[in-house]
Amino acid sequence: MTKQIKTNLVFHPQEHAIIAHYLDITPPDGTPDIESISFDDDKTTRVGLKTDSFGNQELDSAVSDAVARIALGTVEDRLPQWGCVHEDGRVTLARSHPDSPTFTKRSVISLSQHLFEINWADSGPGYSWPEAFYVTYLPYYDVFVVTGSADSPDARGYCDRSLGFFSPDKDTKEGSREIIQADWREQYEGWDQQHWAYLFYTGLVSEEEAYEWAAAIWRLADNDEVVGPVGLEPTTNGL
Repeated sequence: MTKQIKTNLVFHPQEHAIIAHYLDITPPDGTPDIESISFDDDKTTRVGLKTDSFGNQELDSAVSDAVARIALGTVEDRLPQWGCVHEDGRVTLARSHPDSPTFTKRSVISLSQHLFEINWADSGPGYSWPEAFYVTYLPYYDVFVVTGSADSPDARGYCDRSLGFFSPDKDTKEGSREIIQADWREQYEGWDQQHWAYLFYTGLVSEEEAYEWAAAIWRLADNDEVVGPVGLEPTTNGL
């Protein structure tokens, strides 16, 4: 039934190419080849591929960013935003918003659910490293995409990234948990990423649940204690 939705009412052909590449499926008829999409051709009527903040044009990373921006179109003004005011009054923002939001051009839009937002660390007074997690249903493709959004591209080259996707026959919170924990485990095992400092906001996921998810990944090696609210019991959550 989902496939009966006209593709051009949901996403631009260029966006279909990006999403299909991310999901590793055959794109709809009339979709351009992913290799033909130019970087930095990002107009207000569609989402395209962007060069990262380090000057790289790595396809999979750019696709991850683009899919996240497609999914988060309706909540882009709620995402973490770094900014500063210069002495002359100029304002610099790390995250730019289009004058005409892309989602307003769609006949069918995706609605994002806020899961929670963490602060990885405080590197100085007023300098935090937030990441907000959302889950979004993508019409036509009939999948939920989980995304992570930082306030600047300093760490990864992009503000937004797609962490994974799951089918709607799985519980939304459970599917999100598996994907976020997999991302945290990859960071922990890849470069010894430390447990995030604390929660900024909660949404679909409560404070206790967020710390439980983290407890399955991070433990103090000496005494097997976990970082989190007092009294929270460790859990493996099946991992």
